[in-house]
Amino acid sequence: MIRVLDCLTQQHDYHYVAFAVLVCIVGAWTTLQLFSRAQQSADDQKLGWVFLTAVVAGSTIWTTHFLAMLGFDPLVPHGYAPFLTLLSWLAAVAACVLALAIAISKHRGAALLAGGVFGAGIAVMHYTGMNALLIPGRIQWDETLVVASEIIGIVLGAAAIHVAAHCTGPKARATATVLFTLAVVGVHFTGMGAIDIIPDPTITVPASLIDKSSLAIGIMAIMGIVVGTIVTAHTIDRRSHNSALAQFRHLALHDPLTGLPNRAQSSNVILQWMKEAAATNERLAITGMDLNRFKEINDVYGHNTGDELLMVVSQRLANSLAPGEFIARIGGDEFLAAKKLAGDALSSEVAAFEFASKLAETVSNPVQLADRIMAVGASCGIAIFPEDGTTAEALTLRADLAMYRAKASKANEICRYHETMDERSRGRSELALELQEAMNRNELELFYQPQINMESGELVGFEALLRWRHPRRGLVGPGEFVPILEETGLIVPVGEWALETACRQAVQWPSDLSVAVNVSPVQCNRSDLVMTVEHCLGKTGLAPGRLELEVTETMLIGNLEHAVRVLRQLRTLGVHIAMDDFGVGYSSLSTLLAFPFDKLKIDRSFTSAIDSNGQAATIVRAVIGLSRSLKMPVLAEGVETRQQFAFLRGEKCEQAQGFDIGKPMPAHAIERYLQRFYGPRSSPAGPGRSLQLRSAS
Repeated sequence: MIRVLDCLTQQHDYHYVAFAVLVCIVGAWTTLQLFSRAQQSADDQKLGWVFLTAVVAGSTIWTTHFLAMLGFDPLVPHGYAPFLTLLSWLAAVAACVLALAIAISKHRGAALLAGGVFGAGIAVMHYTGMNALLIPGRIQWDETLVVASEIIGIVLGAAAIHVAAHCTGPKARATATVLFTLAVVGVHFTGMGAIDIIPDPTITVPASLIDKSSLAIGIMAIMGIVVGTIVTAHTIDRRSHNSALAQFRHLALHDPLTGLPNRAQSSNVILQWMKEAAATNERLAITGMDLNRFKEINDVYGHNTGDELLMVVSQRLANSLAPGEFIARIGGDEFLAAKKLAGDALSSEVAAFEFASKLAETVSNPVQLADRIMAVGASCGIAIFPEDGTTAEALTLRADLAMYRAKASKANEICRYHETMDERSRGRSELALELQEAMNRNELELFYQPQINMESGELVGFEALLRWRHPRRGLVGPGEFVPILEETGLIVPVGEWALETACRQAVQWPSDLSVAVNVSPVQCNRSDLVMTVEHCLGKTGLAPGRLELEVTETMLIGNLEHAVRVLRQLRTLGVHIAMDDFGVGYSSLSTLLAFPFDKLKIDRSFTSAIDSNGQAATIVRAVIGLSRSLKMPVLAEGVETRQQFAFLRGEKCEQAQGFDIGKPMPAHAIERYLQRFYGPRSSPAGPGRSLQLRSAS
């Protein structure tokens, strides 16, 4: 140790030593930043990031060594052999490539093995660089210190890689940076302390050596490589980020299957055109359109054929548009169109009918798919601004009412809205009254759909889904009555009932299974939601970690501060929070910044389009990549085919649910479902064994 201290204090210029340590710290920190990015990148990008990281790491080791060597004075003329000097840099980079490739492999003990390779690489670089030092004399080595330097490099290097691979956060990165720096500096100065220079006038130094000035230039060149690598990595990352943003902007405003604008985009366009029409005293026609006979085609030929038909029809509609015309797909086979009108009321109505007729004719043209020729018709409803409404919501609703009248009429395929077309609104009011009675008659019940781990096939839990067992209409899905529950406020008592029922039934399942329950924006806006959840957990005895509450972006848009405060309070209880229908709303990215969700759920509209739409597949892949970068687990809804399952599994989607995995089932069927995999249990809440659902189904 005295020789090491003597070497450091008596034979080195402090300025060079300090600069070398500073460069090492900055290079170590940058290396760990890049290594973290390599860990999070997709499989096809990992090797590229590993190489960039290794170049920075190896160059940091080399630069630290030779900067310190610039400050080393052996008291005799000296220089550096060009080949060995270059070889020492290549050795450092190669060792780092190997070490980092091992570290991201995720095999057991990979981080420690990678750290050992990394530390050995530091020693190889140091002693190769020292062999490049030529002087008129002989260098004798203290073998004890040589071995000590190698041990220092391996131990500290292994510790640095282990911390970087297994720990996250600023503290972990700072710790790994210190360990990295100590490994490099420890090897260098311990190794320098191991040398003893004996002058020998009989040994001549070749004239072709690298002197201090040339070495300084070489160091600057390597530092330039480091800076260039960092800039390149930043540019790649920024382009990937911008590409993801562009994809999400398109995702927010366009239908993934057809590429047409979606409901959100249509609302923006209609609102803007209404403002323009009001400013110029002109009119605007809104046309709601629904395809005829489409359901029959879906039932006979399957959903894939139906999707192909929708894509062809949508492309035709888009190509038929003239300036001042707009069309969007707002639902399964529903479209919403708009046209700017000029002239008086009569001529405007004529132009609106001509526009609707053009759309209906475009849709009605036969479509050939493979060896089949198919034809669908269209029912259109027209509402005109300002006569039929002065808000986008009113115009859209009234165009929709007129479209349903046209669909019910055998004589007309196009109808103009009239005030008498309010049957649908009255029907919804009647349904609301029936819902109030349904609660009293216990007609509401919960179904449960299995959720699995994509990699292992193990069952991880169930999502609770609300159903209405109507005395006349049979089993009614939530899409028909949940909006009415929200409008009337009935969603609050129904939501509390659903939450308590789901918790009570989940207690009977194995303790490693969770239950997911949807929370309405109406519930979140109430001040007692946290108290309600806490009461349900205490009353039923369900562990908070087994409850997952699913929320949508809608609940955050109205009052972001209140919603985030409520979600944080729920998180404090130990409950998990998932974002449902991710990507459907316009504010997806800002929502993720506002609150760190425990899970993202990809909306079924994107999953179902994977097989037929390359853009949808790209969007799903981008969502999975985003969730991986944010370290948020992701679940794909609506997995209905093996092709969709295989795609999601290949993209490393963590969890999934859908008909291909398991259909929703009533509570009484879950016990039999679980017994197929768990077998009889002595305790209802006891842990079960692993479930291999893919192989068992």
